[in-house]
Amino acid sequence: MKNNLQKLMDFSLNDWQVLFEAYFLIFALKISLRCCGFSRVYYYITKQRVPLVGYSHEKIEKLCYLVRLSCRYHFCRAQCLHYALVAYYLLRQRGVEVDLCLGVRRVGSDMAAHAWLELEGRAIQESPETQKTYSLLMRC
Repeated sequence: MKNNLQKLMDFSLNDWQVLFEAYFLIFALKISLRCCGFSRVYYYITKQRVPLVGYSHEKIEKLCYLVRLSCRYHFCRAQCLHYALVAYYLLRQRGVEVDLCLGVRRVGSDMAAHAWLELEGRAIQESPETQKTYSLLMRC
């Protein structure tokens, strides 16, 4: 089994580019959400219509993995919403038609929210239970 350093050394130049782009976008997104609010950020991210390009499931999974890695090690506390918006934006920039999903579930007397991406009805980089556990509020 490879250790983390060996995995990093196996990244291609393109992987490093996606990793740094995601890292920067997480920071920009945190500021934008605080200054402009979700509705403006959502409008900006979803208004981008890019023609469809053949992008393999393997490349989509890799990009989402790299975005999740950026979220995990970001100096700002990145949550599922940040991951989903950044991955959605990067995939749309590459011509991939994915759905951004927001859902809620009841946890005792509280409500819990979650954001995730779906491709062809399947959650990307999520547990298969995610779609069953959360009641879908919005899909775009």
